[in-house]
Amino acid sequence: MTTQSRSILSNSRTTTGRRAALAAMLGLFAGLVATAAPPARAQEGMQVQPRVIGVPPSPDRKYPTLGCCRCLGGQNKLDLSTVPGNPWMVNGVPTAIIASPHPAWSTNTGGAKWVGPNAASAGGDNTTYLYTLQFKVEKCTIPQTITFKGLSAAGDNYIKVSLSGPSGGGPAQCNVPGGYCFTAANQLNNFASWPITVAPGLYTLNVEVANISGPTGMFINAAVEGQCTKEPIKPEKGRDI
Repeated sequence: MTTQSRSILSNSRTTTGRRAALAAMLGLFAGLVATAAPPARAQEGMQVQPRVIGVPPSPDRKYPTLGCCRCLGGQNKLDLSTVPGNPWMVNGVPTAIIASPHPAWSTNTGGAKWVGPNAASAGGDNTTYLYTLQFKVEKCTIPQTITFKGLSAAGDNYIKVSLSGPSGGGPAQCNVPGGYCFTAANQLNNFASWPITVAPGLYTLNVEVANISGPTGMFINAAVEGQCTKEPIKPEKGRDI
């Protein structure tokens, strides 16, 4: 073998070795890619689309609500008095509980609280304050006879109570000379028993107080009562209840 032949053979072996090494490296790289790709795709498949958690409450939840009957002959009651928890408003803003009612307000509130435009019972001269409480009567499967009951109410100086909504009631009022509607002698007692003949619906209990001068405020002790029917409900023709 000549020197030139040995050189050509050596170069050929070197080239072949390099190609083999390159092929091995490419094969190893391809294997790594092949083994790494499935977990990545699996991870993508496991991703969960974002969702909204929590639904805004129904607007009806802000209203005190007379519920439905649970059984025949049962009774329901919704307290509408000026007590903590009932969202009474005065001229469109929340009322304040008067911590120290004026000494002249010698009334029996029956557990209700004196409320006003502010906790200090300060009022404007010759000013009328409109107190309102909205409440709802539900539509129910078991019928009930619903009545608004006014037990007691008083205000400084004059007071007028009415009910508006699908059914109305009133007014019941105190307009004694001098405006002394804040005394036990002149307060409204058992002043209303108004049937709510068109239920269900949204109602507003209105208390209008006219202040002559000085402090002002009012209280009301009232409720909506439901008497559930005692008779079994007859299903409509062709329909089961």
